[in-house]
This record gives sequence, C-alpha cells and structure tokens, in this order.
Amino acid sequence: CPFNCPFCASHERKVKFRNPENVRKEIILLKKQGYESVYVLDENFVIKEKHFGEIIRIMKQEDMKYRMEMRADRVNEEIAEKLKQTGCRYVALGIESGDNEILKRINKGTTVEINKKAIEILGKKGIYVKGFFIIGLPGETEQSAKKTIEFAEKMRERGLSSADFYALTPFPGSPIWDNPEQYGIKILDRNYDNYLQKGDPVIETEYLSNKKIKKLVDGA
Repeated sequence: CPFNCPFCASHERKVKFRNPENVRKEIILLKKQGYESVYVLDENFVIKEKHFGEIIRIMKQEDMKYRMEMRADRVNEEIAEKLKQTGCRYVALGIESGDNEILKRINKGTTVEINKKAIEILGKKGIYVKGFFIIGLPGETEQSAKKTIEFAEKMRERGLSSADFYALTPFPGSPIWDNPEQYGIKILDRNYDNYLQKGDPVIETEYLSNKKIKKLVDGA
C-alpha cells in the first residue's frame, strides 16, 4: 500500500504486483484441492485497475469465488459491478473512524461521506461489506469514538454487513510506535509479545485512558 497511515507498519511504499498467470496457476491448484473460494491478501486490491482487472478476470474464468480488501475511495459503481460479476462475495473496508477530524489527523485521505457512499454502492450490489474501525486514534475523544460507533450502527441499514472494532495498537515500525508524542499518544507497554495475548489497549490518548478505550471497544 503506498499510503501513509501512521498506525500502519507496512512502510515500504513501492507496490509490488503478482504475475496474473502465476495467480491463475495457484487458483487451479486450489480448485484441485477442493477449495471453492479464496481471500485475496492485499490491503488495497484495487490500487492499479489494469492489474486488478486481470486478476478478477482470472477469478471468473476459473470460477473461483473470492473476498478482498480495498480502500473506500476506490469504490465506484463500475468497480462494484465488476466485483459482483467476477465472483466477489465479500469486501472489507478500512473505515477507521466516523469523525472527519480524526480521519484528517491520520492522513487517511477519505471522509465520512466517502466511506458512506462506498458502503452503499457495494451493499446495493449484494456484496457483503465489513468495516474495520479503530478506537484510540490520534486526537480521539469519547465524543469522536461515539461518533464512530454511531456511524457503524447507522450504516447497518445501508449496506454494512459487519463491523470489527479494535483499540489502536502501536505496531513496531509504524510512525506512532516511533514517535508517539507527535500524535498525542502514550505507549504504556512496549513489549510487543504481550499485545495480542493480553488483549487490553496498550496506549492512551490525550483525552482517553486505556481503560476508557477498552470500555468503548467492548461496547462497540
């Protein structure tokens, strides 16, 4: 992914593209093993439309259903129709927040309106839409966190099939890990081995304690 969200640890900005025919060989092999669908492990599958088009054409030709992830600002009617026609059953969107000020602070390059439109377009095509949300982003307050939760609730009736809520995790290598003070974040535990085992937030913002963040995530 060539974008620059401060919570992301994937910071090699040069995008690498798989050879579509190699993907075809893998799809054929998986079908022989009895698999009927695959998850395309790409955080931004629709970054280059020509390459994306070649891959989904192969999915259709080989009759392989698939699920994938993409940015909300890449969703439009044409792409959504291509996804539907080539066997896409599930799209995950990194929505992150329901507050425009928070989205601006994390350099997401999207807005609440862009996210809303993407969900509605995909939902109308009958594609399952999952939203990823983060509580505890730079500048997060209880009010902004509640706006995020309310946005997800509102979009349930407009195409959002499910939502995953996470506490901000300062992944090693991310800008927030390297310079938390710059983002108004305090890292409480830098032993990354503990993060997924404990499951509790290891950060606090200028306005939210880690206990408050946990309460908001659990409530969401």
